[in-house]
Amino acid sequence: MPEALDPVIDRDPLQRELAETRARLAELKRRIKADQQAAKRAGKTRATIENPEASDWIWSAREIGRVVGRSENQVYHLYSKGYFRGAVWKFSRKHLVASRTKLAALVGKLASET
Repeated sequence: MPEALDPVIDRDPLQRELAETRARLAELKRRIKADQQAAKRAGKTRATIENPEASDWIWSAREIGRVVGRSENQVYHLYSKGYFRGAVWKFSRKHLVASRTKLAALVGKLASET
């Protein structure tokens, strides 16, 4: 039976190498995706719950004010005027949540504008 397939099968070594390279590329893509998913989950570990400084999230206007050097009321005012753009979100009716990395990028900008 294998002899019957010989005219159809290309036994070129480059084809075999190409197939192996494609398999390695697919494996690397799977590893990268798994690493990205692990990085997303890393922020939700017990260590970040016990140590809030390790987390990227800042909860409450008071804590956001500590990072940007403003009072709680000033943070609410700046948020309502749109100064924080994508760095701060409204979590509930009166609670704010911020990304520490995005706020760090905005701190210099806030100091120069106000």
